Amino acid sequence: MRALLLSVLIAGCAGAVHADSPKMADDTRDSRLPSPFGVGVNFYHQSQGYDLSSLRVNVLPGDLAALEGIEIDNDVTEMNVKLDYWLFPFLNVFGILGSVDGETDVDTDLIPGLSVEYEGVVYGAGVTLAAGWEQYFVTLTAALTETELDTSTSSVKAWILSPKVGMAGRYGAVWIGGMYQQTDEKHEGNITVPVFGRVDYNVEFEQKESWNGSVGFTTGIGENWQIDLEGGFGDRMHASVSTTYRF
Repeated sequence: MRALLLSVLIAGCAGAVHADSPKMADDTRDSRLPSPFGVGVNFYHQSQGYDLSSLRVNVLPGDLAALEGIEIDNDVTEMNVKLDYWLFPFLNVFGILGSVDGETDVDTDLIPGLSVEYEGVVYGAGVTLAAGWEQYFVTLTAALTETELDTSTSSVKAWILSPKVGMAGRYGAVWIGGMYQQTDEKHEGNITVPVFGRVDYNVEFEQKESWNGSVGFTTGIGENWQIDLEGGFGDRMHASVSTTYRF
């Protein structure tokens, strides 16, 4: 069984959703705005609980999702490359491509101690809307990602929304915000179950909580380099580090 898993973002995207703390200007672009092109490398880790939407096995009738006492925990780590471009001072578009690996632990009386490891390729695209006044700014990022895992019978899609409010200063910018994730995750395979032996399964997952909070910091190094740090808190925990070259 290579698949029960993932709310990638996933992921892939939270590293991809960092705004460049732009400020709006009277001119189309001035010295306060970031350079239009960006090439970045992002590292992202996430841990959260899952809810079971559907679980069917060939040796038992009906859907087993209503069973009580099911605990599902997911940890995922992602590395991706992000390409972005500021079309306008208020609109950034980006795409990501990277790799993801993780582990999903499922604890039930029916299948005790089940741990699934997986890896695959994540890709996606999105947009960031930005506005600012004085040293303050707000951004809203929307992204769609898809993950191809190391089995043809698995599919994971994630819709991500990330609003942020922040303040820019001499040495960088800080922000506070949130992240919304909506996943569509389906897997098929087979596994050995005590008493029943080898059984076929069909399972669907969704995130336990859609929203979590976030705080972050960004700073520049020289004229072209930018570093972003972000941490997530709540029922979903995440951490990300991004390095971007802008030109």
